[in-house]
Amino acid sequence: MTRERRNVVVVTFDAARADRFGCYGYGRPTTPHVDAFARDALLFERMITPSPWTVPSHASFFTGLYPREHGADYPVPILAPGATTMAAHLGASGYSTVLVSNNPLVGRTSGLAQGVGRVLSRREFNPRLRRRWQRWAGNTLGLLDSGAAATNRAVGEFLPRLSEPFFLFINYMECHWKYLPPRRFERRFARPRYSFLRSLRRRLAFRGHFSWEALLLGEAGDPEALSDLYDAELACVDEAFGQLLEMLRRTGAAERTVVVVLADHGEMLGEHEMSGHGMALWQPLLHVPFLVRIPGRGAARVRGMVQLNDVFAGLGGVLGLPVPEALQDRLHGRDPFTLSPSDGGREFVFAEWQQWPEERIRQRRRRSPLVDFEQWPTAEAALDGRFKLIATGRGEEQLFDLASDPAESVDVRARAPEQYRRLRRALEEWRETCRPRTTRVFTPEEERAIADRLTQLGYM
Repeated sequence: MTRERRNVVVVTFDAARADRFGCYGYGRPTTPHVDAFARDALLFERMITPSPWTVPSHASFFTGLYPREHGADYPVPILAPGATTMAAHLGASGYSTVLVSNNPLVGRTSGLAQGVGRVLSRREFNPRLRRRWQRWAGNTLGLLDSGAAATNRAVGEFLPRLSEPFFLFINYMECHWKYLPPRRFERRFARPRYSFLRSLRRRLAFRGHFSWEALLLGEAGDPEALSDLYDAELACVDEAFGQLLEMLRRTGAAERTVVVVLADHGEMLGEHEMSGHGMALWQPLLHVPFLVRIPGRGAARVRGMVQLNDVFAGLGGVLGLPVPEALQDRLHGRDPFTLSPSDGGREFVFAEWQQWPEERIRQRRRRSPLVDFEQWPTAEAALDGRFKLIATGRGEEQLFDLASDPAESVDVRARAPEQYRRLRRALEEWRETCRPRTTRVFTPEEERAIADRLTQLGYM
């Protein structure tokens, strides 16, 4: 008798850093619903994303490849047609596939919706976005979230009728800049609590700037204020996640569904005098939450180091599906779902950042002449669990001991030459083994469409 196929629900908290979740040790009550979920789930303490921004990190999760391999990164961040994606693989195995995305970069235009049977973009399920004045007023007055409520309404409409087995991917956008949480969450986390007029002034100031410029804006860009508002946004999306779990329970599908919770990347909140994401490979950007509830399997905290691009192949084992040939015997790859709590996981993990193209740097410089947009060059990183090597395209290298220096403030290459050479060899092996895909020529229409999406989110 064939085993009943389990459903899969993947929930991405866009731009959510792991250390702001209660189940990862944070002291403020930002994530009560995720924390309750963690009590019945596998929680991975050291999940690393291979990219610090949306398109390449999602593409790596969907394909199991590094950004340098799948190519969905700057200068044209579009996943090439014909990629073997998680959705395509599950769809070929009989799954209904649905993608619901609040992030305009996660959808058809970027190629990330390949293999998905039904795609709902935020303009399709959130009619307020079609009325600019209504969206502006709602966000400015603190009446609206960043789409989580509209997302859940849309899911609630189709979920009871969705044929099983199904694969449902949801991207929530609350933790992404700009931090404009509903006032009820802002009042809960702001220190000191803002009056309505003070909140209104700050919201108007925030709306006119991009995240990595916010620290230049006086009171509006105060790091503590940014931190509080970020916590408020995380609490908002956590509430939406709790409502989603309740919908699954009411439909009766929860006991047949693997639920995955993750972030595509983290967020800088003043560390290294930065805010926002992309631009660099610091740990607040790379260390992301990753929790999985598998029916019939107990809870555990898994210490081993793994990467988001390990999940595709590992999920096949959970669902009883074959692993695509391209994902077999990957360099340093580990199946997250076979690790025991004490297993060390991967020997090495890797991450990369591609510098903005010169044209985008010129555009940003014209709008923000005080910001040096060339200070974030192309970079690569290798981690072994304790030590981390960052190498830039300018030939600069830094080695950090994350055990004694989690803030990544002291270069220890001179004190730890053996660890430096070991990570240097690992990085070179990775470069040689995981080769960049052949550059694809995109049409002008494709480039304009993705540029429009990047502009909407403040990347341009």
